[in-house]
Amino acid sequence: MYQLAFEGGTGINFHGGGYGVYTPIAGTMEDGFLARPIFYGMLLFAQAGAGQLVESKFDSVDQAPLLTAYGLRSDSGAIKVAAFNKNLDRSVRLSIDARQRAQRVKSLRLHAPRVDDTTDATFGGAPVGAGGVWAAAREETLLVENGAAAIDLPPVSAALVTFEKE
Repeated sequence: MYQLAFEGGTGINFHGGGYGVYTPIAGTMEDGFLARPIFYGMLLFAQAGAGQLVESKFDSVDQAPLLTAYGLRSDSGAIKVAAFNKNLDRSVRLSIDARQRAQRVKSLRLHAPRVDDTTDATFGGAPVGAGGVWAAAREETLLVENGAAAIDLPPVSAALVTFEKE
C-alpha cells in the first residue's frame, strides 16, 4: 500500500471472500470470520494514519536486500516509519534517524509465527477479534542514541515506529 501511495496511487481494490488465499477476511456467516495477514498489513497502514509521505533511504542494504521502509509525517508532526523485513532467513537491525527531536519513540510490531501462517498473526501483540475489534496489547519504547532509534526486525516481520514530536 505504501509503494502505491508513494507512486501516487489513490486506492486499492482487494478481492476475496470465503477462505481464499489472498482474502483479508476469511470465513462464512455460518462459521464466523477471521482477519488474515493481509488485514493486519492494512491495520498497520491504518494505524500510521493520514499525513505526507517523506523520503526514506537506506545507507546500506547489502545484508538485507528485501528490507523496505516508508516514512510519513503525520498531521500532528510525528514521523512514522513502516518497516518491512521480507527476508525469509535473516533478521535486520534497523537504525532510524527521523531528523527531528522526539519526545518518545514507540513501536508496534506485526508478527506471525510462520511465514505461511494464516491464523496466528498479531499487531501490537494482539490479534484482531470478533467484529474487527483490535487494541494494541504491547507497545515498545525504543531508545534513541545520537538522534536515531534502533529496532530489530526478525525475518518476515514488520513494525510501525512512531517518533512523537517534542
